[in-house]
Amino acid sequence: MSMTKVALLSLTHDLASPPLGLASIATYLRQEGVDCTTRIMDVNFGNPVRETLNWQPDLVGVSAFSVQVPEVRRVAQRLRSHLKVPVILGGVHVSTLPASLPPEFDIGVVGEGEQAMVEMVQAFQQHGHLGPDAVRDIAGLVWRQDGQAILTPPRPLVQPLDRIPIPDRSLVHPEYFKGMPLPAMGGRKVRTSALLTGRGCPYRCAFCATTAFWGNKIRWHSVDHVVEEVRYLVDSFGVEHLMIWDDLFTVNRKRVIEITEALRQAGLLGRVKFSCQMRANLMDEEMADRLWDLGVVSICFGFESGSDKTLKYLKQSVTVEQNKQAMRIAKAKGFYVVGGLIFGSPGETLQDMEETLDLIDYMRQAGVDNAWCFTATPFPGTPMWEDGVSRGVLGPDMDFGRLNLYAPVPLLLEDSVSPQQFSRLVGRANAKLRALRPWRFRLKLLLADPIATAKSFVIRQLVYRDRLRRERPLPPAPGADG
Repeated sequence: MSMTKVALLSLTHDLASPPLGLASIATYLRQEGVDCTTRIMDVNFGNPVRETLNWQPDLVGVSAFSVQVPEVRRVAQRLRSHLKVPVILGGVHVSTLPASLPPEFDIGVVGEGEQAMVEMVQAFQQHGHLGPDAVRDIAGLVWRQDGQAILTPPRPLVQPLDRIPIPDRSLVHPEYFKGMPLPAMGGRKVRTSALLTGRGCPYRCAFCATTAFWGNKIRWHSVDHVVEEVRYLVDSFGVEHLMIWDDLFTVNRKRVIEITEALRQAGLLGRVKFSCQMRANLMDEEMADRLWDLGVVSICFGFESGSDKTLKYLKQSVTVEQNKQAMRIAKAKGFYVVGGLIFGSPGETLQDMEETLDLIDYMRQAGVDNAWCFTATPFPGTPMWEDGVSRGVLGPDMDFGRLNLYAPVPLLLEDSVSPQQFSRLVGRANAKLRALRPWRFRLKLLLADPIATAKSFVIRQLVYRDRLRRERPLPPAPGADG
């Protein structure tokens, strides 16, 4: 058999988010010596379906979040109508709800995909197909048989995490490194990218599926691994800014200090700036100093709510006062501070939401630079999903396109608030949030790079169009049994 051709499709419309998960899988296949060639087909820079059909691969892999399920089903239908090859679904959605594997896919990967893809490619090379007899000994898979989801035993998490190599960024589109204006860098156009230094989270927030996907114990890449990845991105791609995608990079203070010192010894400290995410209850003066020493310029907080009652449901161990303190400390140190807010959580009343509007007023007084609000969305694998299942409004056969953080018609789990009341209140919140983004600064970003700003606007319109399109019913695939 000739070298196996593997197409990996990225369907996420976001110019700031290179498909590192797919790049990691492709790099791992090469590291393990698998006789295959891999290409990433990226929706941000072309038509992934057309490109896949033109390339004629032997295997196709698609990654999806829950809200993308209607779209990936349509993509799989088109591929299957022209290609007679296995189509594999991976990502958070199928990992947290395997029973929902759409009939358009031959197999779903439950959990981390690197080693699973190695074993599937090897099975395909041995058997010439990926039917049940070829894959039943591979851990962490799901497929449909007589309408039922069949799962193999769970796949152990990769240990140590350094077994996963640094993703080869030459596999992603070079335009990800063209540079873009960053508010946190004064609106200057800089080359930016992203890296992941660990997997997992010790918390279980009501809205987050991280622990369901990666576990509640963080596995870290070694400090040496992190430094080498930073060096690779700075030297090979001229990166000036890195987004640390870890859910909780700041939970281990000792490690933050060790990474800072290792970057200093490697001559990299100061050559690249960072952005990261963190919980408000982890921010204090010492942590602010440590992050500043590392070169962090921007911090994203999940403020979520201005109601202590709602925060207790959403995050358990964070209070409104801790949110306010985190803002004050971060702004006093000089960080660019952004945050997220959630409206519509189960049990949240109109009064609770009014308290969040009050928090937005405080954010403006504290100098928070930017913030967004989202609709509480019950993703599979989260406590909020379990709440929705218990209410009988969620399940493996639902329209997953409704699990949309920006849904025009939100899926509300709180019966005491009507959709009309919710819409009016969120409109007030957005009006307040716009006041955090002065028009003079937005104009500065436009003038810094009008082409990149225009592209970003087009991408946002595509995303909005897709959200509206997902509201339409999906016809069954030819020959599908459900």
